[in-house]
Amino acid sequence: MTTENNELAEAVAAWLHYKELTGLRGLLNEASMTLPIAEYLAAKHGKEVKGEVNHPLFKTESRGRPKQIDFVRMRAGENAWLSAYECKFSTLNQALIVQDLCRLVCLSQSRETIGTPDRFFLYSGEMKDGSLLKSSQFNTGEGERRSFFGGLLSEDRDDPNISFRIDSLHPNQRRRFIEFAKANKAKLPSVVESHLSGWAVSGKIACAIWRVTQSRGSILLSSEQMCDE
Repeated sequence: MTTENNELAEAVAAWLHYKELTGLRGLLNEASMTLPIAEYLAAKHGKEVKGEVNHPLFKTESRGRPKQIDFVRMRAGENAWLSAYECKFSTLNQALIVQDLCRLVCLSQSRETIGTPDRFFLYSGEMKDGSLLKSSQFNTGEGERRSFFGGLLSEDRDDPNISFRIDSLHPNQRRRFIEFAKANKAKLPSVVESHLSGWAVSGKIACAIWRVTQSRGSILLSSEQMCDE
């Protein structure tokens, strides 16, 4: 069954593959994803789609760029956000990806002003050994290496759902969530869920889309509460 997120993933993967074939191999970046995302969403939802919208939870500092959501589908009025999208291209920087996930789940704390939008994380890049993310690994300290995003984001279309407790993650994973909470003076939900809701491959380029939510009954944790006792 073709879904909107599968179509969006197809649009992104096909566009990036086409740009590689026309001579931009090695020059693509996150900005390269914005055109196919913007054009696809605009074709589906018209003027409801906005780019680089200020995050409603984090106040803009007097200096520096405000924290933003890459794309938002919204209607006029209050409680009007319908969906929010964060995207990354071909980076396995753990901190940057976790920051996007955190910005998305934190939107639940602004439901009185924006409503309850669906939240999606898009990642595109060249697959290695059939995976987008597994090559990002860390040393467990117990003589083995583990995929950093294992247990956070599934690439298995037959088993697309993952639920994880932030305070139960391996310390090397949990540290990134703690860093976000400290830097932004924020609290994060204790249990996060991700669902692989879009997937496409064109040439060597793949695009995956995950729906990100906080689990029902989840409580908010400060950075101190996420640390080891």
